[in-house]
Amino acid sequence: MKAYWSSVEYKYKELLKRKKYKGGFVYVFVAAQDARDALAKIIQGVERNNLEVTNVEFVSIYEDIPWETKKEAERYNEFAKQAIASGQVIFDDFYAYEDD
Repeated sequence: MKAYWSSVEYKYKELLKRKKYKGGFVYVFVAAQDARDALAKIIQGVERNNLEVTNVEFVSIYEDIPWETKKEAERYNEFAKQAIASGQVIFDDFYAYEDD
């Protein structure tokens, strides 16, 4: 298993629709056999949070990512390690888009 990561755009499902927000994006980390396996796990993880995937920007093996700061590198490296160790889908902070 390798660590994969992705940037996912989402929207709130009808039952959880927020008055001020229509959706957002989040970085997601997961342990998977390949990119297809990672994508399936990522979509399931997002949907378990009562969100709907609207766009997957990319799904890539997490390795040698040139982060801007050491703090960012440490943060995201830790998420990747957690994904491998736990077998769970690991989410970064959720960023929401305001509704027009």
